[in-house]
Amino acid sequence: MIPSDDYERMGWENDNQVSKRPPPNLSHLQISSCYFQTSAKVLTYFFNLNAPITSLEFSVCYVVESFPPDVELPSTLQSLKITSCHALTTISGEFLSSCSNSLRELTIENCDNLVCLPRSLSTLQSLRILSLLECPKLVILKDCGLPTALTHLTIKNCDEMKAVSNLRLTKLTSLTHLELEEFQETSRHEAGCLPESIEELIIWDLPRLESLSGVLPTLKNLR
Repeated sequence: MIPSDDYERMGWENDNQVSKRPPPNLSHLQISSCYFQTSAKVLTYFFNLNAPITSLEFSVCYVVESFPPDVELPSTLQSLKITSCHALTTISGEFLSSCSNSLRELTIENCDNLVCLPRSLSTLQSLRILSLLECPKLVILKDCGLPTALTHLTIKNCDEMKAVSNLRLTKLTSLTHLELEEFQETSRHEAGCLPESIEELIIWDLPRLESLSGVLPTLKNLR
């Protein structure tokens, strides 16, 4: 479906639309309800056209356990959203390598079997906004880490992360906005567990959390 008033956007809703002619100056592409073989064809097609895609969304891509490294993302990509890809277990560093200097926002949502993020994630120095939502098996590996240039981080209902201390957030010295939900094993926040740069802190449903008294005095920029 191509909205009549926006010729920079395009969406694939099933496998029968691969031959659809793209609009000029395509910058926003959504691929949904496709087998990933189709998604790969679509990406390759636009890559060969040199389409200036800045925003890309994968939604409900069937039978995808991982994104093949030979599928290149556009080097112009600034925003990537991966949602409801329930068979997805891993994301390789190679998959993100072609947009490592341009990607500013990454959202991963409702991917039930995703267990880890790429180890190269910490090298994405252009990434500013990271949202990890409803991924119950996802963990942040010790040798992975998060990009130190992040300014906004949201993590909700990622049950396997268990405690905020497992995130090693103190290294994120540019972080200004932090939102956390459903960390079942977090019982307290000690001084020094969050970076002093935080300006906005939102916490939801931490049933064992007793107090923030140890950390709030250290957040001198909190509004």
